[in-house]
Amino acid sequence: MFKFKSILIVIGLLLSYYFQGQSISEETARMVANNFLNLKSENKRSLEVQLTNITAQINKKYNGFYIFKTANGQEFCIISSEKGNHPVLAYSFDSPLSTNGPISPEFLYILDGYQAANEYLRKNKSKKIINEDDALIIKEWEALLDGNSFSLNKKAKISQPVKVEPLLKTTWNQSNTKYIPRTYENGYCPTGCVATAMAQIMKYWNYPVKGKGVHTYTIPNYFYDWKGKTLTADFENTTYLWDTMPYSFSSSSTEAENDAVATLVFHAGVSVDMMYGPGGSGAYNEDVAPALVNYFNYSKDISLEYRRYYSNDTEWLNLIKDQLANGYPLYFSGFDSDKKGHALVADGYDVNNLIHFNFGWGGSANGYYQITNPGGYSDSQAVVINIYPSASTCSTPTGLSSSNILDCSAILSWKVVNGAQNYTIEYKTASASTWTIANAANNSNSFTLSGLVANTAYNWRVRANCPGSNTSDYSQANLKTMLPAPCIANYEPNDSFAKATAINTNTNYSAGIGSSTDKDFYKFTLNSKSIVTITLQNLPKNYDLVIYNSSQGQIGKSVLGGTSNESITLNNLEPGTYYVHVYGYNGNFDITQCYNLKVEAKMVAAPCIANYEPNDYFAKATAINTNTNYYAGIGSSTDKDFYKFTLNSKSIVTVTLQNLPKNYDLIIYNIAQGQIGKSALGGTSNESITINYLDPGTYYVVVEGYNGNFDINRCYTLKAEATAIAPCIVNYEPNDYFAKATAINTNTNYYAGIGSSTDKDFYKFTLNSKSIVTVTLQNLPKNYDLIIYNIAQGQIGKSALGGTSNESITINYLEPGTYYVVVEGYNGNFDINRCYTLKAEATAIAPCIVNYEPND
Repeated sequence: MFKFKSILIVIGLLLSYYFQGQSISEETARMVANNFLNLKSENKRSLEVQLTNITAQINKKYNGFYIFKTANGQEFCIISSEKGNHPVLAYSFDSPLSTNGPISPEFLYILDGYQAANEYLRKNKSKKIINEDDALIIKEWEALLDGNSFSLNKKAKISQPVKVEPLLKTTWNQSNTKYIPRTYENGYCPTGCVATAMAQIMKYWNYPVKGKGVHTYTIPNYFYDWKGKTLTADFENTTYLWDTMPYSFSSSSTEAENDAVATLVFHAGVSVDMMYGPGGSGAYNEDVAPALVNYFNYSKDISLEYRRYYSNDTEWLNLIKDQLANGYPLYFSGFDSDKKGHALVADGYDVNNLIHFNFGWGGSANGYYQITNPGGYSDSQAVVINIYPSASTCSTPTGLSSSNILDCSAILSWKVVNGAQNYTIEYKTASASTWTIANAANNSNSFTLSGLVANTAYNWRVRANCPGSNTSDYSQANLKTMLPAPCIANYEPNDSFAKATAINTNTNYSAGIGSSTDKDFYKFTLNSKSIVTITLQNLPKNYDLVIYNSSQGQIGKSVLGGTSNESITLNNLEPGTYYVHVYGYNGNFDITQCYNLKVEAKMVAAPCIANYEPNDYFAKATAINTNTNYYAGIGSSTDKDFYKFTLNSKSIVTVTLQNLPKNYDLIIYNIAQGQIGKSALGGTSNESITINYLDPGTYYVVVEGYNGNFDINRCYTLKAEATAIAPCIVNYEPNDYFAKATAINTNTNYYAGIGSSTDKDFYKFTLNSKSIVTVTLQNLPKNYDLIIYNIAQGQIGKSALGGTSNESITINYLEPGTYYVVVEGYNGNFDINRCYTLKAEATAIAPCIVNYEPND
């Protein structure tokens, strides 16, 4: 803290306008905060932000605003609870706001100011709006409630940039107490907000190398009875080790780093006669500027300015913004209602004129804050301006480096020169004598140099441009552009779907992204349903991977970031053509190194493929029932499927193999594993084997791919149909032709059947004497015919009445000898369940009966 010195400024009602106040609910405030954070976020997340209201955790008395913290703990937003004030009072995207430990008094001072301002607005709700700034406040509320961005809330000078990013990189606190005196009870005293603010500003400038003079003072007993203790700082004999001072401290910080900062902070405290105390250390605002001039050799233009001497917020804001636009951090101070002073650093501003504060509390609560005073509230603000070194300190840039060197461009970078407004970059080929200006006023400490020639040596140089036409000397460095790797242009041009390069699966491809606009398209074809994994490896830069279907609809994407390998796995991809797209994230590319792309495809087996496995040989044959469909598949070039079925009675068996995806063959074996039937028609034609009169027993069926054919996506259908045969059907079989004719006796009944469309039954009988013969065929289940042949196999009689009528043939005076009888189905008629009855009746004739015949 710093101590109020000459004038006590009390929170007052100084301005002449009032505003119609209106309370804002927590729900509304949360919505406004969410909208604002989305609008401000650099990644334009447009998502619902998880916000926690931590207001009461900081102080339960606060009801003038809502403090929301995001889930990641690094972002916060403070929303006014009164519509008469600006909706967004403060925010940050990169500073923690912890409620678990001590809270920055400077942060609480700001919050107390917001609380007092909004309490005033509540008490003056009846007043009418008469100020232009209040109209802008209304527009801000309307915009954020609708989720829209809003314009500047104050008029900006044309000469000012729309925003200035925070100038300070340090996140120091008040605990660098190595050289701070301890109390007589051995208690620690903080360094004080004044000294911490001064030290952080001097670290920004990295100035001076040495101070001026020596100063000794007796510590005032304002916060502790020091009993006349004196402190001395020898500025002129102290070298400030700026390069040793870290921007922040951690458990890994070295003793040298701690000592360098502790020395600076202690000297800053001595320079303003710091009043140390165990509960807080303070100094006077009025002592800051003289101390910086007299002991640290800063510009004599430094002055302390008070808000009360400026007629309106616009003038006050422009004073602060002008300083920041020139690269000058400001020492910022104010008094709270308890007359305690607070010091912090103002080091930037945003497009809505919120000022960025560094509270000197280890980075906690650093952010952008509203400092204007709607409703007539003033908080006694003051700033020390023109804090910059008095000597010409536009240092020559150091740390020059070249990176991302390609065939035609390179990124140039150097260390920041404190106080530099911009930089001038020039370049030339190593053999040239004339420099070319690449950029006369580059605003950052890096620059992309483009338009270069491949495989060429260049010189480049940079100088710092500081305020007041003060420039540094040039620093120079060299680089040589690259030759593109040969693989970079592989498969080009392939920058669109129409020009996609056809690639094979399970094959490595190497290519590169050769420019910020280069895109590589590939396509591959699946012939069967597959599990596909696309990998993108050996990435030189941040590349992304996308896969599309044949309609160019995205079906997969991998964007891990950095140079992590990208990978996409898609299950059960249907047969067809697919596209792969490789590109650089945000225009990333590299002409010196290629990526590796591979599309791995593994065919997906249909569930039925593995049915009944393992059944690859006779001993593992799967038992199946007859007259039942079975579904399975041939899953590899060596796969064979063995099945077995059992017949309990003689049967006609037909085994069918249908719905073939490839050329499969069908084989039947008997119990002795001897082949008894095979069907190998070729292609995907259905295979079928019919075997008549199979005896009871076990039989094997084998399905195999011809020449190793297989398909893991589609299954075949197997069926063994068995029709039991009546026992009499096969009587006297085999008797299907003359040579196999069954010998029968005359005048005797015989029972048999026609068992298939090709079955014929042959019989033979012998006459020992001339006879009258009648052959009858009775009990016919189907249309059967009856024929008689002589010994020479010449037909001598036939009966074909049709239907199931009994057939009969009578022949008189047949000479002694052998005759054949044939029973056959008309047009292939047969019946395996019912049998016919055959009888050959013969009546011998007395020899004299035929004497003199024929004489009719």
